[in-house]
Amino acid sequence: MSVPMAYLEHVAVSVKDIHWHIRFFEHVFVHDDARSRRHA
Repeated sequence: MSVPMAYLEHVAVSVKDIHWHIRFFEHVFVHDDARSRRHA
């Protein structure tokens, strides 16, 4: 079973705590990428 892949090219959003968002998305993307490599 193959999982459909997609990517987000560009988004600009104004936030109060940029560092929290940076950590959040690093966590999401790094963990998702590692999971994808294990199941490839």
